[in-house]
Amino acid sequence: MLTGAALGVVLAIAASRVLASMLPETAQFDAPVVAGAVVLLAMTAVVAAAIPASRVLRLNPLAILRNS
Repeated sequence: MLTGAALGVVLAIAASRVLASMLPETAQFDAPVVAGAVVLLAMTAVVAAAIPASRVLRLNPLAILRNS
């Protein structure tokens, strides 16, 4: 997850520089916006992984192994 976030920040910096060169009134890099996007995506990933994990934790492993 950290690798993807780091790569995304690098690509966001590159994209913002390209857009700033094309659009005259655009800020080159807005760190709070990029940090907010990274935090929001990380929280979404944690919640998306926690929901199935909580369901699995309620299961009895012995019962699953006996039925398979």
